[in-house]
Amino acid sequence: MLSLVRSTLTNVDDAAGRWQYEGGIVRKATTTVGYYAIQRRVVTGGTTAYNTAMTKVNLYLGSYAYNIVLEGAHNYSNGYFYGSTSAAQNRYAFLRGGDASIIPTATAGTSTVYLYWNGANQLTLP
Repeated sequence: MLSLVRSTLTNVDDAAGRWQYEGGIVRKATTTVGYYAIQRRVVTGGTTAYNTAMTKVNLYLGSYAYNIVLEGAHNYSNGYFYGSTSAAQNRYAFLRGGDASIIPTATAGTSTVYLYWNGANQLTLP
């Protein structure tokens, strides 16, 4: 199981809505295994009805070259992200098309990443 520990969060408003940028550390248990960047887009009149944002998550595991990209929706009401793996470097190719969720924990600024794919009980991340 991977955890995201936020280091930064920045909002940028424009005429169409809001961009939100988040970044931080990826941990497996207490060990840092990489870094992450999240880009959220709120569109006035488009995503505001559901209090959601279009979301892209980049997980850099061990090196910028070993990355996984998740795309989906972030719900501001509960802080949950639901989506899927849209791209992955060859090392993590088995994750492509798998479901993904990011759920906030009881610790402020920390979330848990869940990745589901066929064969999930045979393979592990870093």
